[in-house]
Amino acid sequence: MRYRIVALEVPRNDVVYYSTGGRVINDAGLVAGTVVRNPDSPYPSGNLYGMFLHSPDGGFQDVGDYQGLNTQPSHINNNGQMTVMATGLKTVDGESIYVEEPVRYTPGVGYEQLPDLGGIRTRAIGINAHGTIVGVEFIESITYHATIYPAQGGIIDLGLMGGTAAAAIDINDQGYVTGYIRSPTEGFQAFIYHESEGLSMLGPGRGVRINNRGSILVADGLDTVLLRDGMRIPIAQNGSLVPEYGFGLNDGDVVVGLATLNGPILKSRAFLWTEREGTLDLNDYLPPDSGWTIGYAYNVNNHGQITGRGYFEEKTQAYRLDPIPPETRIALEGTNAVISWSPAWPGIVLEAGEVPDATTWEPLPATTNQVTVPLRGDRRFFRLNLDALEGLCCPP
Repeated sequence: MRYRIVALEVPRNDVVYYSTGGRVINDAGLVAGTVVRNPDSPYPSGNLYGMFLHSPDGGFQDVGDYQGLNTQPSHINNNGQMTVMATGLKTVDGESIYVEEPVRYTPGVGYEQLPDLGGIRTRAIGINAHGTIVGVEFIESITYHATIYPAQGGIIDLGLMGGTAAAAIDINDQGYVTGYIRSPTEGFQAFIYHESEGLSMLGPGRGVRINNRGSILVADGLDTVLLRDGMRIPIAQNGSLVPEYGFGLNDGDVVVGLATLNGPILKSRAFLWTEREGTLDLNDYLPPDSGWTIGYAYNVNNHGQITGRGYFEEKTQAYRLDPIPPETRIALEGTNAVISWSPAWPGIVLEAGEVPDATTWEPLPATTNQVTVPLRGDRRFFRLNLDALEGLCCPP
């Protein structure tokens, strides 16, 4: 068991939710996600699809929909600002038409519509710590342009970027943008772009996430790969567990997403991937009596907290996974000290030192989460080196 699971949904007395799902989480543990109301308790607009926030201090808050449209968060930054997909039918000049509106949500401010280029549909998707947003605008049904929304306002048209269509999907805090370009000869090609460095192509696929160390998550058909330092690292199958979509990437190069568990009946499973352990079914690391089955992991923050949607108490609900920090125990057995820790996170190293504030620590060899040390008659101090848990554990 590595995680505690927290159910995020708290129904109001006057509202019954059909389902909820966590979509994004920032480093403060603020989660935003989707709510689907039951038909007998819609929003004042009559819409059933809206957005919620859940914070460790404030709990669950239904923040409604945007102008009666289906409202879903896309990305979030550590200031709590997020991009929002607002889609659905809207009456324009007496005619009901399908729209996609670019929207930003800021706690304490609410929903704000962003400018567009005059196209038929517009999406605001990625956002960085400075409030710069990237997205895509459909000029015609199959022609779309990559866009940037500077934090100070306005919109910049990046155009087709050398292809027949282009989309900007994510931006990191250094201003590097990833997305994809549609080429008439090579299909979808991932890219990285910076205002001062220009455009670089990254090969086949669609760039969907970029972190602050420059690693990029790329969807290449039904495969997901991590691009790091010029290498394409596959998010590979583990036995019968087959990754389908990688949705989240943090600064520790931890990936989460949706996998399929092959068998007589195909099952959706939330997965976690690291280069050390490969692809894991997150259900295997929950308390055995949790009552949850989690099928989707949409986002992971830099402390290893994960959000998504799963099945609990006979309905689909939003969750947050909190990593459990390792706890150390020391027991005496004859002339030995037995030092162990749990959970047995991968890569933890037990170190010994002569004083508590030693400048050098000696790593002790271990093949499990337990080390036996002979008693020497002098004082020794031990600590766990958690450097290998970057991005996996632990929340503040």
